[in-house]
Amino acid sequence: MNKNYLKYLFRERKIALIFFLIVYAGICLTCFISYDKEYAVSSYLTSVRAGIIMSSMLAFALPVLQLSYVHRRRSVDQYFALPVSRKSQLVTEIAFMTAVCTGYLLVTSLITYVIFAAHAVLFSVLLKILAVSCLFLLELILVNSFFYLLANNIFDGIVVIGAYTCLPLLLYLVIGAVVDTLIVGYTSAAGLDKFAWYLSPLVMGAKNTINAVDQTSLDTGYLIAGIVWALLACAGLKYQFIDRKTERAEQLSDEFFAYRFIIHVYLAGILLCMGCALWEEGLKTMVIYYLLLFVVYVIAHFVYKRKIELKASYIAVYLAAALAAAGITAAGWKTRGFGMADRYELFTDKYLIYNYNADAFSDDLGKNIVMSENGYDWESAVSVSFELTVSEDEKEKYAEPVGIMEKLRKQAIDDTYKMYGTPEDNRYLYNGWLSAMNAHNIHSNTDPWTNQFSYNVRSLLSEEELKLLSEYTDVTVYVNETGEEYELPEYLEKRGG
Repeated sequence: MNKNYLKYLFRERKIALIFFLIVYAGICLTCFISYDKEYAVSSYLTSVRAGIIMSSMLAFALPVLQLSYVHRRRSVDQYFALPVSRKSQLVTEIAFMTAVCTGYLLVTSLITYVIFAAHAVLFSVLLKILAVSCLFLLELILVNSFFYLLANNIFDGIVVIGAYTCLPLLLYLVIGAVVDTLIVGYTSAAGLDKFAWYLSPLVMGAKNTINAVDQTSLDTGYLIAGIVWALLACAGLKYQFIDRKTERAEQLSDEFFAYRFIIHVYLAGILLCMGCALWEEGLKTMVIYYLLLFVVYVIAHFVYKRKIELKASYIAVYLAAALAAAGITAAGWKTRGFGMADRYELFTDKYLIYNYNADAFSDDLGKNIVMSENGYDWESAVSVSFELTVSEDEKEKYAEPVGIMEKLRKQAIDDTYKMYGTPEDNRYLYNGWLSAMNAHNIHSNTDPWTNQFSYNVRSLLSEEELKLLSEYTDVTVYVNETGEEYELPEYLEKRGG
């Protein structure tokens, strides 16, 4: 790091730094309007959160402001000709950006702590929050600087930062669409969605910072992944800054990981989501969306190459990608979610819990009301519901009711995979719901459920099966017309049957 260059940077930005410090401090201090010692902890932590948010915004803005000279022909030669090595320039720029982002946070947090919260918040808690936050901000600065330098001009640099920041969100949506659509029963992408956030230093750092502020345990995996991202960014900055060719300034951003990579990764992800929707909506509905996406694909190439053209290669690549995505989703549906829909364990924890809810005919609780020829006649319907909890220690005793529920689960899976290819009006003719999950402690509201599965049920439990299940748990029947609720034996006796 070059101290003289660092002093120059602070002198050059002095007015802007002072102005933003006033704004920064003012926003943080607004959290103490109508200050009450009783709520000192809440007010202070809200102030710290506001500071972290503003510093995070700076971690996106400063790389653009500080490194823009690299993308200008007139300035890049001038800066690279300074009697300061490129390595020293880079390290000094990173040090300046880090000092600004973390300095504002440290100064405002410590001053407001001394004035408003020293009596209520442990200093060790504050140190942990600041340490996690400063690490997060450094990671953001390094990664955003690398993304910005992937481009060859200022506009493209901003686009690349935005595209890579949003890329994990796209992956999250793709995983959710593929899992929820193709693998019947899986909920919340079965935990696979967390994988997407390992590609986002922003989300990983934000989650750990929130945990530090809320005084909950940090996610070690996110901490390690964030550090790995920072190290990879350092390696990338060596190539993009230290070894950079000055003639790249103001040229097309033709680096592989700039537009070419971004455009086609986004195309693949969106086409996979559309391929999943294709099974539910049909080609007639989706064709307009495929055409619109192709227009966006062509526009993206215009932004990349700065000229409008329609090449045969664009059409070929787009059609190939669309067919490949549709083929993948078709294979997933035909193979029952690549075999995943039929792969699950009953007891991954101490308790197995089933929830069942269905709207049926009042005179036949095993007949789905939606399947009636009279349509949605809710006044003639009753709602049947129950929760069956089975301890692993008693699974032999509950073998018969568990067998009934597993038979229902398998039937629900079969019915769902069979519904496509049927007339569209019949695809959603169900009004039953089944969930299966595990828990370690059923008496605790804070103990999370695990291994969760959820199914739409078309073939309801028969009355004989419900009678058997009522011997193990309370089966409730709610009469829509009167608003009365009965236990199953009482309802059957009143109805006669």
